[in-house]
Amino acid sequence: MGAAAKWKGMGVSTGAPLPPAGMADIEKGRAMEEDAIFRLMSMTKPVIALAALTLYDEGRFTLDEPIAKHCPEWAAPRVKEGDAVVPAKAAITPRMLMSHSSGLGYGGGQAAAALAYQAMTKPGATLKNFSEAVAKEPLLFEPGTSYNYGVGRDILGRYLEALTGKPLDVILRERLFGTIGDYERLCRMILNRGVLDGVRVLKPETVDLIFENHLEHPTMKYGLGGIVNGAGSYGWGGADGTQFVVDRKNGSFTLFMVQTQHYKAPTYPAFLALANEACGLVAPGATAGTPSPPAAGGGMAGGGRAGPLAQRDTNKDGKLGPDELPAALFNKLDADKDGFVTEAELQPLWKR
Repeated sequence: MGAAAKWKGMGVSTGAPLPPAGMADIEKGRAMEEDAIFRLMSMTKPVIALAALTLYDEGRFTLDEPIAKHCPEWAAPRVKEGDAVVPAKAAITPRMLMSHSSGLGYGGGQAAAALAYQAMTKPGATLKNFSEAVAKEPLLFEPGTSYNYGVGRDILGRYLEALTGKPLDVILRERLFGTIGDYERLCRMILNRGVLDGVRVLKPETVDLIFENHLEHPTMKYGLGGIVNGAGSYGWGGADGTQFVVDRKNGSFTLFMVQTQHYKAPTYPAFLALANEACGLVAPGATAGTPSPPAAGGGMAGGGRAGPLAQRDTNKDGKLGPDELPAALFNKLDADKDGFVTEAELQPLWKR
């Protein structure tokens, strides 16, 4: 089983990406590479939403138009009310599919479940078939009135296929990707407010939209494709342990890739703490919720808290040795391979 941990410091938007840390195959000692492919599970949901938004930016659809415009099976959705099934009062829209507020859930009827199983086990089932089967089942609530995690993103994929006349996998390859290096670039694009390597992928105001809460729900906050906190954070994870978070407030993002099934790896919280510490957002041993901006020259910042170099410099010699940083991080930061990490070698982590 391979495991990888990859993080970027503040301002990665303009800096060259660091190679991924960790092992692709622990038993064989094979290091992780940028073209490694992972089963993303639910971490595909933000990808499909962002691919949809590239079409939105081109004026191909609006967020609040009925999806029945291109998917006729959704012309008359129905809602379960107690023991009765009644016509829905509102149409399902792309915005609802991107924010899990359409009334769709997981499970559904036998026909939809059978098609989902067929799609996983043998070729032949299409998103159109799946959407048509799901459309025959009642919604859990009136469209747009609540939140429920479900197959909305699958139906969004069907909507994109109907809109473009292309299979979803082709849409994703043409507009975004498929590897760990690609997901890292996706995060940088989001952090850059829609620009990557001088090319605009999404309009700035469209990126702003994904960070907004699109739910009418008392406790849950969900943007377009991922969970948000209302303070500049956007991210999601997958059932096999993958995680990402883009933090606009601190100009950073973290990307964690691992492959586990029916098991939640305890490494992610430790990875996230180390990533935030390396970015200078928290002091060693502090929680991720207490940001500490880095200070140039290893000085003091954030109300008197020491900068990243001073935090780690236990022998106070003004540089960091192999015993003062995690091995994988030290090897990447020691650019001149002199056995020490200097303040200058730390700077790329947070330079904007």
